[in-house]
Amino acid sequence: MHPLDAVSWPVQTPRLSIRRMTPDDAEVTWRWRRLPEVGEWLTRAPTDVATYRAQVTDPARLARTLLIELDGEPIGDLMVKVEDAWAQDEITAGARGTQAELGWTLDPAYHGHGYATEAVRATIGLCFTDLGLRRVHAGCFAANEPSWRVMERAGMHREESSRKSGLHRSGRWMDGMDYAVLAEEWAAPPPSAFPARRVGDGVVLRVVQHGDGGRLAAAYHRNREHLEPWEPSRDPEFFAPRTQERQVTTLLGEYAAGRAVPLVLTDTAGGVVGRLTVSDIVHGAFQNAHLGYWLDEGHVGRGLMTAAVNIAAAHCRDDLGLHRLQAATLPGNTASQAVLGRTGFAQIGRAPQYLRIAGRWQDHLLFQRILT
Repeated sequence: MHPLDAVSWPVQTPRLSIRRMTPDDAEVTWRWRRLPEVGEWLTRAPTDVATYRAQVTDPARLARTLLIELDGEPIGDLMVKVEDAWAQDEITAGARGTQAELGWTLDPAYHGHGYATEAVRATIGLCFTDLGLRRVHAGCFAANEPSWRVMERAGMHREESSRKSGLHRSGRWMDGMDYAVLAEEWAAPPPSAFPARRVGDGVVLRVVQHGDGGRLAAAYHRNREHLEPWEPSRDPEFFAPRTQERQVTTLLGEYAAGRAVPLVLTDTAGGVVGRLTVSDIVHGAFQNAHLGYWLDEGHVGRGLMTAAVNIAAAHCRDDLGLHRLQAATLPGNTASQAVLGRTGFAQIGRAPQYLRIAGRWQDHLLFQRILT
């Protein structure tokens, strides 16, 4: 039995679906793997489809290879190679199958949208949750900046920069980089942790936590029709507790890395009645983040989300040191626009075909709130 057999496939992310690769996928992945700009960085770069098919359908390779799909269209692939960690001779049994090496390619036609980062984050998450591993690592040529940037955005830390350690097929010895992340780092809270806060009678705003998958799945089931016009099209697997629990793990990794503050609103019974996420946190000259939220249909009209947005904005200003928050809504989403208006956001423009919502690219109104 291969370690990946323990995972319930496909794995769903907010935009992508990740599944096991089959021999029938050889031709479609050849579509981008044959491109010079992709093959330049790969260990193997066959020049014809027959050779590639023989390599990729090798049972050992096929067992550790995943396919990344966007709206049913294959756009990339992932390798998850579960392996033994180093150990001293007398305790090698304790190191067997405790870590994984990751690798990936993405069709260049889909570069620049964060798809690789989203897929890698989800894969790291399943390595720690479904597979129970303790460490995930990846490496690349230092000149392959897009690849090591994905590693950083996915929450991995640079462990090594090596000098002329790899021989490139061009004949040049090239520098290398190695990144890794540990299970305890993935789930650890950040220095500026968000404290739970009451936003209304019996409703609390807190950080998501392990075990919320079932509560989130129940909330999404209950609000399926309510949210459908305002969200991306959802595969049935999205509503499964295991899918939501994987996403919780990924979000907690983002939280630990300081790139997101994933919050839920919970009622007196502990059920989820809304979500608010501060994402894409950037420091430096920008000091900015994105804000997104939704509220259970049965709790609309109580001022809960207005209170939650104000609390989150204060946290971004006082604890994270951000200067600006931005948000976007569909033009017809007047309820969301009302919340933004009540919490100090101002409309700054309109973005044509900004996000793929309810199965089609749709315009969005853009808002910002200056915090400092």
